[in-house]
Amino acid sequence: MDPLIIAAIGIFLGVLTRTGLPYLKKLRDAKRTEPPGTLDFDVMYAGTAIFSVVVSFVATMFLLPQFPILEEVPLLSFSNAFTTGFTANSIINDIIS
Repeated sequence: MDPLIIAAIGIFLGVLTRTGLPYLKKLRDAKRTEPPGTLDFDVMYAGTAIFSVVVSFVATMFLLPQFPILEEVPLLSFSNAFTTGFTANSIINDIIS
């Protein structure tokens, strides 16, 4: 597989993970406080998920040109890209909020 594609996937998954992690924590906390079976699916969840994927894609396109590609070690390139995407999205989220 092309190292550029590996890096793009890593950045995308890093940004997507950082975007979705607060929602998963909120969902976990809601399951702890509410009785079982009371957590319903809301259509807004699907809209939020689609928005997260779009934001992740846009962030990947902005980050990828500045990312150094390590062609010799694809796993290191992926983990580096994942960390870069996660951190960049975290910084952006902190600035916005």
